[in-house]
Amino acid sequence: MRLLYELSWLWEMIGIAMAAAVVCVACAALICKAAKKKLSRKVIAVVAAAAFAGAVLADTYAPLNVFLKTRAYLYGLR
Repeated sequence: MRLLYELSWLWEMIGIAMAAAVVCVACAALICKAAKKKLSRKVIAVVAAAAFAGAVLADTYAPLNVFLKTRAYLYGLR
């Protein structure tokens, strides 16, 4: 049980990335519907993969950025 608690950040990050992918696929579908074009499965897969990867990168970069700013503030490296 302790292992699941320690990995809760991972499950949260995966959930956020999945939600971002769903939103991006829905937006792509709406854009294609407005342009009166058909959305293929390959395009859906590419949009979902790019959104998932982007959300994971953004989520992993944010804590690192906070850490670096805090470190710079504490050690006077501004």
